[in-house]
Amino acid sequence: MDSTSYRLNWPKFGSRRIPDDIMIYILDFLESTALAAMALANRHLKEVITPTLYRTITIPGGGNNYISHQTSAAQFIRTLMHRPSLAVLVRHLENAPPVIPSYLLGSACLGCTIFSPLIPAFAEQGGSSGSQPHGLPMDVMKLCVNLRSLTVAGLVPFHLTRETNNWLNFLLDPSIKLKRLKLLAHAQHDTIKTRWNRFVAQILDVQLSLEYLEYPFDNKYPEIEKERIDKWVPELRVLCGDDVRGFKALLSGKRSIETVVVRGIPMKDIRRFLGAQLTDVDTIEELVYQGPEVDSLNFADLFETVPSLKVFSGEVWLSVVDPLEDLFLQVSIFPIAL
Repeated sequence: MDSTSYRLNWPKFGSRRIPDDIMIYILDFLESTALAAMALANRHLKEVITPTLYRTITIPGGGNNYISHQTSAAQFIRTLMHRPSLAVLVRHLENAPPVIPSYLLGSACLGCTIFSPLIPAFAEQGGSSGSQPHGLPMDVMKLCVNLRSLTVAGLVPFHLTRETNNWLNFLLDPSIKLKRLKLLAHAQHDTIKTRWNRFVAQILDVQLSLEYLEYPFDNKYPEIEKERIDKWVPELRVLCGDDVRGFKALLSGKRSIETVVVRGIPMKDIRRFLGAQLTDVDTIEELVYQGPEVDSLNFADLFETVPSLKVFSGEVWLSVVDPLEDLFLQVSIFPIAL
Protein backbone atom coordinates (compact mmCIF):
# COMPACT_ATOMS: atom_id res chain seq x y z
CA MET A 1 0.00 0.00 0.00
CA ASP A 2 1.53 3.36 -1.01
CA SER A 3 1.48 6.65 0.91
CA THR A 4 -1.48 7.90 -1.16
CA SER A 5 -3.55 4.97 0.09
CA TYR A 6 -2.56 5.83 3.67
CA ARG A 7 -3.86 9.37 3.24
CA LEU A 8 -7.09 8.18 1.68
CA ASN A 9 -7.77 5.79 4.57
CA TRP A 10 -6.86 8.27 7.33
CA PRO A 11 -9.79 9.59 9.43
CA LYS A 12 -10.97 13.03 8.32
CA PHE A 13 -13.13 15.86 9.60
CA GLY A 14 -14.76 17.28 6.51
CA SER A 15 -11.98 17.52 3.95
CA ARG A 16 -9.20 17.83 6.51
CA ARG A 17 -7.09 15.02 7.90
CA ILE A 18 -7.33 14.65 11.69
CA PRO A 19 -3.92 15.44 13.26
CA ASP A 20 -2.10 12.69 15.14
CA ASP A 21 -2.33 14.44 18.53
CA ILE A 22 -6.12 14.73 18.21
CA MET A 23 -6.33 11.07 17.18
CA ILE A 24 -4.30 10.03 20.24
CA TYR A 25 -6.70 11.99 22.49
CA ILE A 26 -9.70 10.26 20.88
CA LEU A 27 -8.09 6.83 21.19
CA ASP A 28 -8.02 7.13 24.99
CA PHE A 29 -11.81 6.73 25.01
CA LEU A 30 -11.85 3.45 23.04
CA GLU A 31 -11.83 -0.14 24.28
CA SER A 32 -8.82 -2.31 23.47
CA THR A 33 -10.83 -4.44 21.03
CA ALA A 34 -11.78 -1.33 19.04
CA LEU A 35 -8.18 -0.13 19.09
CA ALA A 36 -6.96 -3.50 17.81
CA ALA A 37 -9.46 -3.38 14.95
CA MET A 38 -8.44 0.18 14.00
CA ALA A 39 -4.78 -0.80 14.02
CA LEU A 40 -5.50 -3.10 11.05
CA ALA A 41 -6.74 -0.24 8.85
CA ASN A 42 -3.34 0.96 7.61
CA ARG A 43 0.28 1.13 8.65
CA HIS A 44 0.38 4.73 9.87
CA LEU A 45 -2.77 4.30 11.95
CA LYS A 46 -1.22 1.22 13.50
CA GLU A 47 1.87 3.24 14.47
CA VAL A 48 -0.28 5.90 16.13
CA ILE A 49 -2.51 3.40 17.93
CA THR A 50 0.11 0.95 19.20
CA PRO A 51 1.37 3.07 22.17
CA THR A 52 -2.22 3.52 23.39
CA LEU A 53 -3.04 -0.12 22.78
CA TYR A 54 -0.17 -1.38 24.93
CA ARG A 55 -0.22 1.32 27.60
CA THR A 56 -2.65 -0.68 29.76
CA ILE A 57 -2.74 -4.46 29.42
CA THR A 58 -5.45 -6.44 31.20
CA ILE A 59 -4.92 -10.20 31.15
CA PRO A 60 -8.35 -11.85 30.64
CA GLY A 61 -9.49 -14.76 32.76
CA GLY A 62 -9.28 -15.53 36.43
CA GLY A 63 -11.49 -17.08 39.04
CA ASN A 64 -11.77 -20.84 38.68
CA ASN A 65 -10.59 -20.76 35.08
CA TYR A 66 -6.92 -20.39 36.03
CA ILE A 67 -5.61 -22.36 33.03
CA SER A 68 -7.12 -19.89 30.58
CA HIS A 69 -5.81 -17.05 32.74
CA GLN A 70 -2.26 -18.41 32.68
CA THR A 71 -2.46 -19.14 28.96
CA SER A 72 -3.46 -15.56 28.21
CA ALA A 73 -0.52 -14.29 30.27
CA ALA A 74 1.84 -16.61 28.39
CA GLN A 75 0.48 -15.21 25.13
CA PHE A 76 1.25 -11.69 26.30
CA ILE A 77 4.82 -12.71 27.13
CA ARG A 78 5.16 -14.38 23.75
CA THR A 79 4.10 -11.13 22.07
CA LEU A 80 6.85 -9.22 23.88
CA MET A 81 9.40 -11.91 23.06
CA HIS A 82 8.67 -11.58 19.35
CA ARG A 83 8.37 -7.78 19.49
CA PRO A 84 10.47 -6.58 22.45
CA SER A 85 10.09 -2.95 21.36
CA LEU A 86 6.51 -3.11 22.69
CA ALA A 87 7.72 -3.70 26.26
CA VAL A 88 8.63 -0.05 26.87
CA LEU A 89 5.04 0.96 25.98
CA VAL A 90 3.48 -1.03 28.84
CA ARG A 91 2.73 1.20 31.84
CA HIS A 92 -0.08 -0.71 33.56
CA LEU A 93 -0.45 -4.49 33.77
CA GLU A 94 -3.74 -5.68 35.28
CA ASN A 95 -5.03 -9.11 36.40
CA ALA A 96 -1.71 -10.87 35.99
CA PRO A 97 -1.60 -14.43 37.38
CA PRO A 98 0.85 -15.14 40.21
CA VAL A 99 2.26 -18.13 38.37
CA ILE A 100 2.64 -19.25 34.76
CA PRO A 101 3.49 -22.97 34.45
CA SER A 102 6.83 -23.77 32.86
CA TYR A 103 5.24 -25.63 29.94
CA LEU A 104 3.34 -22.48 28.88
CA LEU A 105 6.47 -20.36 29.20
CA GLY A 106 8.27 -23.03 27.21
CA SER A 107 5.71 -22.60 24.45
CA ALA A 108 6.47 -18.89 24.43
CA CYS A 109 10.20 -19.57 24.15
CA LEU A 110 9.64 -21.95 21.26
CA GLY A 111 7.52 -19.41 19.44
CA CYS A 112 4.34 -21.50 19.48
CA THR A 113 1.23 -19.52 18.66
CA ILE A 114 -1.23 -19.20 21.55
CA PHE A 115 -4.21 -17.33 20.19
CA SER A 116 -7.18 -16.04 22.18
CA PRO A 117 -10.12 -14.14 20.71
CA LEU A 118 -10.35 -12.15 23.95
CA ILE A 119 -7.11 -10.32 23.22
CA PRO A 120 -6.99 -9.81 19.45
CA ALA A 121 -4.27 -7.19 19.79
CA PHE A 122 -1.83 -9.90 20.87
CA ALA A 123 -2.92 -12.26 18.12
CA GLU A 124 -2.75 -9.69 15.36
CA GLN A 125 0.38 -7.82 16.41
CA GLY A 126 2.38 -10.48 18.18
CA GLY A 127 4.40 -11.48 15.16
CA SER A 128 4.09 -14.54 12.98
CA SER A 129 4.59 -18.03 14.31
CA GLY A 130 7.77 -18.23 12.25
CA SER A 131 9.49 -15.20 13.79
CA GLN A 132 12.24 -15.82 16.32
CA PRO A 133 11.67 -14.91 19.99
CA HIS A 134 14.19 -12.72 21.82
CA GLY A 135 15.50 -13.80 25.21
CA LEU A 136 13.74 -15.57 28.06
CA PRO A 137 10.37 -14.58 29.59
CA MET A 138 11.90 -12.91 32.65
CA ASP A 139 14.45 -11.06 30.50
CA VAL A 140 11.70 -9.73 28.25
CA MET A 141 9.66 -8.52 31.22
CA LYS A 142 12.74 -6.61 32.43
CA LEU A 143 12.36 -4.50 29.29
CA CYS A 144 9.10 -3.08 30.74
CA VAL A 145 11.09 -0.25 32.32
CA ASN A 146 8.10 2.15 32.12
CA LEU A 147 5.78 -0.17 34.04
CA ARG A 148 4.25 1.83 36.87
CA SER A 149 1.38 -0.30 38.18
CA LEU A 150 0.84 -4.04 38.51
CA THR A 151 -2.12 -6.04 39.76
CA VAL A 152 -1.59 -9.74 40.48
CA ALA A 153 -4.75 -11.80 40.98
CA GLY A 154 -5.71 -15.45 41.05
CA LEU A 155 -4.91 -18.61 42.94
CA VAL A 156 -1.39 -19.30 44.15
CA PRO A 157 -0.98 -23.03 43.34
CA PHE A 158 0.15 -25.67 45.80
CA HIS A 159 3.29 -26.43 43.75
CA LEU A 160 4.59 -22.85 44.09
CA THR A 161 8.39 -22.78 43.98
CA ARG A 162 11.02 -20.26 42.99
CA GLU A 163 11.09 -21.88 39.55
CA THR A 164 7.39 -21.27 38.99
CA ASN A 165 7.79 -17.69 40.18
CA ASN A 166 10.21 -16.94 37.39
CA TRP A 167 7.91 -14.81 35.26
CA LEU A 168 7.45 -12.31 38.15
CA ASN A 169 11.13 -12.36 39.05
CA PHE A 170 11.57 -9.27 36.87
CA LEU A 171 10.22 -7.34 39.89
CA LEU A 172 13.49 -8.17 41.65
CA ASP A 173 15.34 -6.00 39.11
CA PRO A 174 16.01 -2.43 40.39
CA SER A 175 15.41 -1.03 36.88
CA ILE A 176 11.68 -1.74 37.37
CA LYS A 177 10.28 1.05 39.53
CA LEU A 178 6.61 0.48 40.32
CA LYS A 179 4.40 3.14 41.88
CA ARG A 180 1.31 0.95 42.47
CA LEU A 181 1.28 -2.73 43.43
CA LYS A 182 -1.89 -4.70 44.14
CA LEU A 183 -1.30 -8.30 45.21
CA LEU A 184 -4.75 -9.87 45.25
CA ALA A 185 -3.59 -13.46 44.75
CA HIS A 186 -4.72 -15.85 47.46
CA ALA A 187 -3.32 -19.10 48.82
CA GLN A 188 -5.45 -21.86 50.33
CA HIS A 189 -2.79 -23.40 52.55
CA ASP A 190 -0.45 -21.90 55.17
CA THR A 191 2.57 -23.55 53.55
CA ILE A 192 1.82 -21.87 50.23
CA LYS A 193 1.09 -18.58 51.99
CA THR A 194 4.53 -18.75 53.59
CA ARG A 195 6.23 -19.34 50.24
CA TRP A 196 4.23 -16.57 48.58
CA ASN A 197 4.92 -14.12 51.42
CA ARG A 198 8.61 -14.94 51.23
CA PHE A 199 8.59 -14.05 47.53
CA VAL A 200 6.60 -10.86 48.19
CA ALA A 201 9.19 -9.91 50.82
CA GLN A 202 11.87 -10.18 48.14
CA ILE A 203 9.82 -7.88 45.91
CA LEU A 204 9.41 -5.30 48.69
CA ASP A 205 13.15 -5.42 49.31
CA VAL A 206 13.63 -4.03 45.80
CA GLN A 207 10.52 -2.01 44.92
CA LEU A 208 11.30 1.04 47.05
CA SER A 209 9.37 3.53 44.86
CA LEU A 210 5.92 2.19 45.75
CA GLU A 211 3.36 4.81 46.74
CA TYR A 212 0.33 2.46 46.74
CA LEU A 213 0.34 -1.07 48.15
CA GLU A 214 -2.54 -3.49 48.53
CA TYR A 215 -1.55 -6.70 50.25
CA PRO A 216 -2.47 -8.30 53.60
CA PHE A 217 1.12 -9.07 54.52
CA ASP A 218 1.10 -11.18 57.66
CA ASN A 219 4.50 -11.07 59.34
CA LYS A 220 3.88 -14.53 60.86
CA TYR A 221 4.07 -16.29 57.47
CA PRO A 222 7.09 -16.35 57.54
CA GLU A 223 8.70 -14.36 60.34
CA ILE A 224 10.47 -11.33 58.83
CA GLU A 225 13.05 -9.30 60.72
CA LYS A 226 11.82 -5.86 61.77
CA GLU A 227 15.02 -4.26 60.48
CA ARG A 228 14.22 -5.63 57.03
CA ILE A 229 10.61 -4.44 57.09
CA ASP A 230 11.66 -0.95 58.19
CA LYS A 231 13.45 -0.52 54.85
CA TRP A 232 10.38 -1.35 52.76
CA VAL A 233 8.30 1.16 50.78
CA PRO A 234 9.69 4.40 52.27
CA GLU A 235 7.51 6.48 49.91
CA LEU A 236 4.24 4.66 50.67
CA ARG A 237 1.16 6.91 50.76
CA VAL A 238 -1.79 4.47 50.44
CA LEU A 239 -2.08 1.11 52.23
CA CYS A 240 -4.95 -1.28 51.42
CA GLY A 241 -5.88 -4.77 52.50
CA ASP A 242 -8.43 -7.13 54.00
CA ASP A 243 -6.37 -8.47 56.90
CA VAL A 244 -5.55 -5.85 59.51
CA ARG A 245 -2.84 -8.07 60.99
CA GLY A 246 -0.82 -7.36 57.89
CA PHE A 247 -0.92 -3.60 58.48
CA LYS A 248 0.96 -3.60 61.74
CA ALA A 249 4.44 -4.07 60.32
CA LEU A 250 4.04 -1.31 57.73
CA LEU A 251 2.24 1.21 59.91
CA SER A 252 4.92 1.13 62.56
CA GLY A 253 7.72 3.14 61.02
CA LYS A 254 8.63 6.48 59.50
CA ARG A 255 6.42 6.15 56.42
CA SER A 256 4.11 9.07 55.65
CA ILE A 257 1.01 6.95 54.98
CA GLU A 258 -1.93 9.27 54.28
CA THR A 259 -4.74 6.85 53.33
CA VAL A 260 -5.66 3.47 54.80
CA VAL A 261 -8.27 1.28 53.09
CA VAL A 262 -9.61 -1.67 55.11
CA ARG A 263 -11.76 -4.24 53.28
CA GLY A 264 -13.79 -7.29 54.15
CA ILE A 265 -13.50 -7.32 57.94
CA PRO A 266 -16.25 -6.91 60.59
CA MET A 267 -16.68 -3.61 62.37
CA LYS A 268 -15.55 -5.16 65.65
CA ASP A 269 -12.16 -5.81 64.06
CA ILE A 270 -11.89 -2.29 62.68
CA ARG A 271 -12.50 -0.96 66.20
CA ARG A 272 -9.65 -3.10 67.51
CA PHE A 273 -7.53 -2.04 64.54
CA LEU A 274 -8.10 1.64 65.32
CA GLY A 275 -7.06 1.30 68.92
CA ALA A 276 -4.14 -1.06 68.47
CA GLN A 277 -2.46 0.17 65.30
CA LEU A 278 -3.45 3.73 64.41
CA THR A 279 -2.92 5.43 67.77
CA ASP A 280 0.75 6.22 67.15
CA VAL A 281 0.42 7.08 63.43
CA ASP A 282 0.17 10.86 62.99
CA THR A 283 0.12 11.12 59.17
CA ILE A 284 -3.17 9.36 58.27
CA GLU A 285 -5.70 11.80 56.85
CA GLU A 286 -8.21 9.40 55.29
CA LEU A 287 -9.68 6.10 56.45
CA VAL A 288 -11.85 4.05 54.09
CA TYR A 289 -13.88 1.18 55.51
CA GLN A 290 -15.34 -1.32 53.03
CA GLY A 291 -16.66 -3.95 55.40
CA PRO A 292 -19.20 -6.75 54.96
CA GLU A 293 -21.75 -5.25 57.32
CA VAL A 294 -23.43 -2.01 58.27
CA ASP A 295 -22.66 -1.34 61.93
CA SER A 296 -22.30 1.62 64.26
CA LEU A 297 -19.10 3.54 64.83
CA ASN A 298 -18.43 6.14 67.49
CA PHE A 299 -16.95 9.03 65.55
CA ALA A 300 -15.85 10.86 68.68
CA ASP A 301 -13.65 7.88 69.56
CA LEU A 302 -12.51 7.60 65.95
CA PHE A 303 -11.19 11.15 65.67
CA GLU A 304 -9.78 11.04 69.19
CA THR A 305 -7.87 7.86 68.33
CA VAL A 306 -6.59 9.25 65.01
CA PRO A 307 -6.21 13.01 65.56
CA SER A 308 -4.73 13.62 62.08
CA LEU A 309 -7.81 12.12 60.39
CA LYS A 310 -9.78 14.45 58.09
CA VAL A 311 -11.96 12.07 56.05
CA PHE A 312 -13.75 8.84 56.89
CA SER A 313 -15.55 6.92 54.13
CA GLY A 314 -17.75 3.92 54.77
CA GLU A 315 -21.27 2.61 55.10
CA VAL A 316 -21.85 2.75 58.87
CA TRP A 317 -24.40 3.96 61.37
CA LEU A 318 -23.54 7.21 63.10
CA SER A 319 -22.93 6.70 66.80
CA VAL A 320 -21.86 9.80 68.70
CA VAL A 321 -21.98 9.94 72.49
CA ASP A 322 -21.45 13.69 72.74
CA PRO A 323 -23.53 16.22 70.78
CA LEU A 324 -22.56 16.53 67.12
CA GLU A 325 -21.67 20.19 67.66
CA ASP A 326 -18.97 19.20 70.15
CA LEU A 327 -17.57 16.67 67.69
CA PHE A 328 -17.38 19.17 64.82
CA LEU A 329 -15.60 21.68 67.04
CA GLN A 330 -12.76 19.17 67.36
CA VAL A 331 -12.04 19.13 63.60
CA SER A 332 -11.43 21.98 61.22
CA ILE A 333 -13.58 20.61 58.37
CA PHE A 334 -16.60 18.34 58.07
CA PRO A 335 -14.91 14.94 58.31
CA ILE A 336 -17.58 12.43 57.33
CA ALA A 337 -17.98 11.19 53.75
CA LEU A 338 -20.56 8.42 53.74
